[in-house]
Amino acid sequence: MSTVRKERKVITKLIYAGALPFIFTTMVALIGPNSYMYLLDARALFNSYALIICCFLCGALWGLGLAKPDKLPVNVFLWGNSAVVLLWFSWYLLPTFAYRLVLLLVLLWLLWIDRRLLRADIISSWYFKLRVRITAMVTVCVVLLLVFT
Repeated sequence: MSTVRKERKVITKLIYAGALPFIFTTMVALIGPNSYMYLLDARALFNSYALIICCFLCGALWGLGLAKPDKLPVNVFLWGNSAVVLLWFSWYLLPTFAYRLVLLLVLLWLLWIDRRLLRADIISSWYFKLRVRITAMVTVCVVLLLVFT
């Protein structure tokens, strides 16, 4: 197996593993306070983990921007950081429902940036397809929490 193929498998596994805390905390939050996991504040864990992951995605954009600054179709430094700072202020200042609405917007905004990077041939199509799948999974979790908690 080629090195690129091995790296792609590892990246794919790590990205899916990164979605597991979203799925787990959503399930625990939906089970409710009468569950055996009553000591776990799943909603707070979900919200803070979402902020961390969005910061991570912004950092990945910075890496791409630093590696290929002349090819950027969008200012990844400005738009990525703006999204994360908006999310951070929302996490700190807004009620949970409003924070999660902002989270949805930020997730879609970061995916839109990746789409622009795909069109500029900065990221690969397999990575973008993976990002779409993971963003869809996380978006479903956010919507479930918005509707049912």
